This record gives sequence, C-alpha cells and structure tokens, in this order.
Amino acid sequence: ETTERILADVLEQCDLSLAKQRHIAALLSALPLSDPSVLIQWQRQARVYPRELSVAMVRAYLCFRPGWEQEVLAERNDLLVLYESFCSIEKDILLVLMGLNHIYYPGFQCVDQLIRQMPIAPPQLALRFKQVFGIVSIDPLAGVYQLHDLIEETFSLVETRLGELDTAQARARFRERHKTV
Repeated sequence: ETTERILADVLEQCDLSLAKQRHIAALLSALPLSDPSVLIQWQRQARVYPRELSVAMVRAYLCFRPGWEQEVLAERNDLLVLYESFCSIEKDILLVLMGLNHIYYPGFQCVDQLIRQMPIAPPQLALRFKQVFGIVSIDPLAGVYQLHDLIEETFSLVETRLGELDTAQARARFRERHKTV
C-alpha cells in the first residue's frame, strides 16, 4: 500500500519529495523475491514519467542564486562557503536535468553514473563538475565562471526542451548584478 501511495503522489500529484522519488528509482531496479506480478505492475506505472512532473521538477530547482554571490566569495577567498555554494548549485543542476531526462531522484552517490544516463545535459558535465572544484585552489573566480557557464547552458537546455516553461525570471535573478551602496 505504501508503494501505491508513493506512486500516486509522485505520478498523479507531481509530489516533488526526493524521498518518494528515491523510492521509485529503487523500485525500477528491484528484483522480485516471490510473485513478480505486483512489482511488474508498479514498475510499469513508474516507467511513465509524466511531463507535468518534468515541468514541476525543473520549475522547483531552476532557482539559482545571483551569480555575483559566488564572485564575492571567490574574491574574498572564502573557500568553505564557496565550496558549499558549488555543491548546492551542482545538486540543483542535476535535479533540473533529472526532470528534463525523466529520471527519478536516485540520490547523489555515483554522480558520474547518473550523468551517463542523461542524454540531455551540458557537454562533458561530469568532468566539468570536477574541474569546478579543482580550479578553485588555483583561481577561485575561474571555478565560479565555469560553474556559471554550466548554469547558463542548463537554462538553454530548459528553454529548448520545455519551451512552455518561462525561464526569464530565474535567469534574470541569476544574472542580477551586485548593488553597491
């Protein structure tokens, strides 16, 4: 009954709970221990990733903070907070791409494997995610700008794949410039 409720919540109500999506992701790779009929029925349901869920995922996670915030952190060499910001942004990019690629959230372990399942993604995403962190010790601003490029490419993918979704407000927020007083 719990699995049926989770399937209904996510597939019919577009519930964005990552815990519920993780349950469905696990369900899709599950093997039956006895009578497979119930599992097969659940898997059949879960394989149909609703467009409404895709739109809801993208809308929820396409909300990047203004880019200037990372620039300020890099200029101050405030690396702990900068790394934390990078992690948050990379997770949001992945969640947007999961929505575009109709992938239920499986967790953030094995990110390279997850990215390989995404035909819709910025080129060489896994390598570029790693480079963002590698560059920081040499040139923090270069890492920031590389991540900003990935955000812009993500906006472009959303506009191409989900034309009905207006990205103008989210893009304007990300591009917002620092107001000096």
